[in-house]
Amino acid sequence: MSGRYERAVVLLRRAVTLKPDYFEAWSFLGKALIEQGRTEEAIDCFERSLTIQPYNGAALSKQLFYSVFDPRYDAKRVATLNRDWGTLVGSKIQRLPSLFVKAADGRIRIGYLSDEFYERVTTRFPNAGVRAS
Repeated sequence: MSGRYERAVVLLRRAVTLKPDYFEAWSFLGKALIEQGRTEEAIDCFERSLTIQPYNGAALSKQLFYSVFDPRYDAKRVATLNRDWGTLVGSKIQRLPSLFVKAADGRIRIGYLSDEFYERVTTRFPNAGVRAS
């Protein structure tokens, strides 16, 4: 299996040499390097991919996860990276409207939206003691 990753690293390095702003190649190169145990080089690739697409969730999560294994990252740097990522992404996300739906009689219906985008009701509070304000 390691031979496949070695070949992938060679091909992906060629791809980023030919096209330095090729986000996917940088990200895949990082993953291939991780599979070879080359964490520091992989983190460099994830960081490079994030300069191209700063809000890419897959690249961010890989960088955050694998930075724990990179000796260049101490606990404080990892914590700062996570906090900064949360602040950055949080500033770009719009607040969702309330997920509580009030029935005509004032009851609260609790449910969720499934992965097929169907609304699933999990419970209703018929008790008059539980009322939506």
